[in-house]
Amino acid sequence: MPGGWNGSGSFTRYYGTNTWQNDAAAGTLIVADRHDNNDQGLATGIDACLTKNGENAFTGTTGASAFRGAIDNTSDLGSASLRWRNLYAGTSVIFQGATFATTVTAAPTANRSVVLADLAGTMGPPQTLADVQTTSGATQTLVASGMSSTPYSEIVISFDGVSLSGTNFILIQVADQVSGFLTGSYLSSTAYLANAAAVVVYNNNAGFGIATAGAAGTVYGSVVLSRMTVATLPGYDRWSINGSLFVNSPTTMQTVAGQISLTSSTPTGKLDGLRLAASGANTYDAGRVSVLGRI
Repeated sequence: MPGGWNGSGSFTRYYGTNTWQNDAAAGTLIVADRHDNNDQGLATGIDACLTKNGENAFTGTTGASAFRGAIDNTSDLGSASLRWRNLYAGTSVIFQGATFATTVTAAPTANRSVVLADLAGTMGPPQTLADVQTTSGATQTLVASGMSSTPYSEIVISFDGVSLSGTNFILIQVADQVSGFLTGSYLSSTAYLANAAAVVVYNNNAGFGIATAGAAGTVYGSVVLSRMTVATLPGYDRWSINGSLFVNSPTTMQTVAGQISLTSSTPTGKLDGLRLAASGANTYDAGRVSVLGRI
């Protein structure tokens, strides 16, 4: 039986384990072809091994011939003190978990560099942060605190028939780690268009304002908060907002834009919470709000 790798990780010699002892016991003399066969088996096995200098490259593809560890999810590539410098991949990198998998795909047309944030986080689809009914109360806490522990880059706030008891503005307010919920210093404008009427612009500084157009008005649509890191103050955030909304009774369309800088007196101000308030004494009486976070 010719020697070589057996497909299960074991290498066997051409004539077996005790080749030359068996020949000596049997009185078999030194025969050239037997030595050549044995040595050729060794050479074939060495040729199938990877070399330290990369001269003999890996040729496997997928499945059983893929480059892999012996036991699932137990082997590391490199270490904290001996790291690989660069990873060159094709169009797909898969992060496989116990109950889920995240695939990062790309079809680049030129060289690309991917920089992962130097923060703890989760790569994957948007995370649901809140799903709150807005049927009572003067304020609606969407996320009380804790958002600062995840490096969100976008927060999507979606309105489904949200209504106030009167003509107040819906106010989106954010909290930071230092001051809690902020009730001032917002730069916020709402451009409001009803049928063929002229565009009316409302400004608010107590929150990002959304007009309800009256007690019967209900708000639908989404706005997006986008994070802008302040390079000179590490860990200090500035957030902008934009979005388009529909309001019925009367039928109107509006756009929202603005910005908020979190606690300027400290370099540790990060967005930590989110809520809805009202510009006056109105209360919420209909609808629901959902919040998604994107890293």
